[in-house]
Amino acid sequence: VLWPECKGFYELMKKREDDPVSFQNEMQNEPINPAECHFGESETILWDKKETQEELFDRRAGKLATLGTCDPSMGKSKRGDPSAIILLAKDMETGIMYVLVADIERRFPDKIIDDILAYHQKFRIAKFGMEKVQFQEYLADHLKKIGNARGIYPVVEALSQTADKTARIASLQPLVKSGFLQFSMRSHQLLEEMRFFPRGNHDDGLDALEMAVRIARDYGGDDGLISLGPSRDIPDMPYDTGSGPGDGEFNSSS
Repeated sequence: VLWPECKGFYELMKKREDDPVSFQNEMQNEPINPAECHFGESETILWDKKETQEELFDRRAGKLATLGTCDPSMGKSKRGDPSAIILLAKDMETGIMYVLVADIERRFPDKIIDDILAYHQKFRIAKFGMEKVQFQEYLADHLKKIGNARGIYPVVEALSQTADKTARIASLQPLVKSGFLQFSMRSHQLLEEMRFFPRGNHDDGLDALEMAVRIARDYGGDDGLISLGPSRDIPDMPYDTGSGPGDGEFNSSS
């Protein structure tokens, strides 16, 4: 805070929470026109405002499959962009997809692998997707090798990107508006990316989300890997307890 006597940190964060567009315009000198953004906040359903994760899996017992993706996002900027791990629960009866985890933070490749395998242990992930490019194929290969050595045996699918990233992410808008893609109120950073897309500074979480939706829509459940919900025998990940990423707290969102 450059001038705390004028506006304190709490006051600034409250203004950012109450009116993010005005905050960007007046305080950040980054004017954003809401009409240019693809995802309306009023159209976004936060499924866990009404029930907990355990209650969701109990209510839809035997009908949810957990699927996921990772965008490592290494080396795109001077500091390196955040990596994003996204987990969805797909209701095999209704087709609704629930965002369970949107874990977005800067981390090295070995930490990415460790975190993905930890989520595999906590949730019974039926299929996990990674982009079919050289570095991510290398990472996926190591993920399978290390996972197999630990007795986890992740099922990893290579995804080819055939369309522009902005167009791919924008294709999620009808799913969001119709309620077939629902979000967690704890996914602060992902919701922040949605709020300002395509004018925001980051879209790593949305990129991984689009891949996860692709995996989920194609998944037919033929392997019978229906999730029983988060394992209570596995300790919570930092994301599960509501804390932010390693380099700072998630931005708040309603």
